[in-house]
Amino acid sequence: MEPTKEILENIQNLKNRLIVTYGIDEPLQLVNFDFQDRFRKAQVKFGMAMSTMHGLELQKMVSMMYRAYVSLEKQLEVEQVIPIENDCWRILHEESQEIIIICKQNDQLKPLRQKYQENVVVSLEELINLFPKEIMDFRKTLQTNGLVSYFKKLTL
Repeated sequence: MEPTKEILENIQNLKNRLIVTYGIDEPLQLVNFDFQDRFRKAQVKFGMAMSTMHGLELQKMVSMMYRAYVSLEKQLEVEQVIPIENDCWRILHEESQEIIIICKQNDQLKPLRQKYQENVVVSLEELINLFPKEIMDFRKTLQTNGLVSYFKKLTL
């Protein structure tokens, strides 16, 4: 296999492992801002290299990006970011810009709230049951008729 292609596969494998381990699509959000800034600069360089470079020059940039992901993995450990449990996810709440821990069932809430005291912890079961039957029926009707519905905001 070509070295550049192999390194790209290694980057993707490492990226996927971090996503699964930490339960968030962008594990970079879990580390300090200085590290995020350096990592994003590397991503920009990498993106430009992918569209303009070839051969050994490209291979060096791909290797640099792999090292950046290895550094991200180490930084997550240094900052003692806790890997997420099964059936749990970290989701960025858009309005507050806070990481929310979401678990699958209510019986997971108590231990997770003890473990993640600095985060809001909610269950999918809890979230789904917030919707009145009328809203769920309306959404089902839309879906049945081939219309896509997306909840943007609920107000009290």
